[in-house]
Amino acid sequence: MSNPKLAVHRKREFNEGKQESKATQEDQRKREAPRNNPHSTSQLNGERKKGVHQRDSSSASAPAANLKNRTKLTLDKTRKSKHLWPGDGQCSQFKVNFAAASSLSPCALASYPGSGNTWTRYLLEAASGVFTGSIYKDYQLYLHGYYGELDDHAAGTTIAQKTHDCGPTHVKAFRSTAVLLLRNPYRAILSFHNYLFGGHTGYAPVANYRRKDWGAFVKLQAKAWLEMAVNWTTQAEAGRLRVLHYEELKEDPIPPLEDVLRFRDLDVDPLRLKCLKSHTNKKFKRREEFIPAGLEIFSSEDRNKIDRAIRYVDYLLRLHNHRPVPLHLYEFYNGTASSKMTVVPCKEGETKLQCENRVDMMNKYSRKSTKTGSEGKEVKEENKRAHSGLERFARTKVGGAVTGVFSSLVKIFSQDPLDASLQDPSNLKPLHLQQVAGAPVDARQLIADFDPAQSVAKKGR
Repeated sequence: MSNPKLAVHRKREFNEGKQESKATQEDQRKREAPRNNPHSTSQLNGERKKGVHQRDSSSASAPAANLKNRTKLTLDKTRKSKHLWPGDGQCSQFKVNFAAASSLSPCALASYPGSGNTWTRYLLEAASGVFTGSIYKDYQLYLHGYYGELDDHAAGTTIAQKTHDCGPTHVKAFRSTAVLLLRNPYRAILSFHNYLFGGHTGYAPVANYRRKDWGAFVKLQAKAWLEMAVNWTTQAEAGRLRVLHYEELKEDPIPPLEDVLRFRDLDVDPLRLKCLKSHTNKKFKRREEFIPAGLEIFSSEDRNKIDRAIRYVDYLLRLHNHRPVPLHLYEFYNGTASSKMTVVPCKEGETKLQCENRVDMMNKYSRKSTKTGSEGKEVKEENKRAHSGLERFARTKVGGAVTGVFSSLVKIFSQDPLDASLQDPSNLKPLHLQQVAGAPVDARQLIADFDPAQSVAKKGR
């Protein structure tokens, strides 16, 4: 199965000739009231104030229109659906369905990999009652209940469609309409790094942070994050873009989700949102992370470059009247430390390798321990049954032979994920940024910061 998140580094052929949705967005454009002047840039000097959540009136959700006058969306009750919270007596009636064909216009759910796209899809589906889609047709996600995964992006059956692409042709294929999901690039890069080595629920070894090519990986991923944010912000048509910040969704998902529902001309159901908030609070649990003492994840040089990219994106968002970057919630930004990482000293007599292996085990246990409640028990039992079945099969002669051959093939054909991402030809594309008057960061500086020629990785560790 191909890795959908690596698509951010690859050229994707995207068929623009597919028939677009028949649904019109005329009412949606009428709802777009003119916003105030661009936000003040007084906070663009990189100052991060702890405990202060700065909000700007012009970036808040647009006032709700008369929801009773909205055209009710037609659902396709003949297709597969799913119950969201079957064990909750007060919320068990809420389901997710497909919309009737051609009843919704295409809308990208665009993000850099590792930004929480899949989790945001869960929130959108729970809030709207309509499935989300994707351009990747990831069967693994389909089997986990994201049934809109296999529908075409222009079928008009899903509320938004996942993509990690941001090229001009790709933006036009979505009629320049999108929900742009942004996450702190420091955190998004670490999350994508974990995904490359462990999939949706795995983790990467901490020894990777000592690799000679780690710095090159960080620069290339920061460049990809910057391109994603800039391209969608500047190329989406006026009134056809909503920006979601992952950190704000974690703090309180309801206001941003209400804004997206209005943007997509869908009803807002207060009881459904109340159930969503209740179950999101129960489900979310911060995962503790551990790193060995003396290990530097991001060099001071890389942090300066990423900070400049963040400030540039923040200015663009303000200039285009979108919600600004929540700088006070960005770990690592402006010299701040991570509140989630616990430094673990190596034990006396312990080698560096032994220390890192011990920390890896701590991270692995921490990730597993975040699954709580009935959902966690179900996953645990399912994994236990699968593990037991595999063990029984492996003990047979046939099973032993099959697993042996499979393991050998994996070793022969597998490639180190960091090496694979660094060798992708799309990395050689230079960064294209326009000079923006009044921006706190010179575009030429960013182009030099993320020059692919300066990010050529050295082989080895």
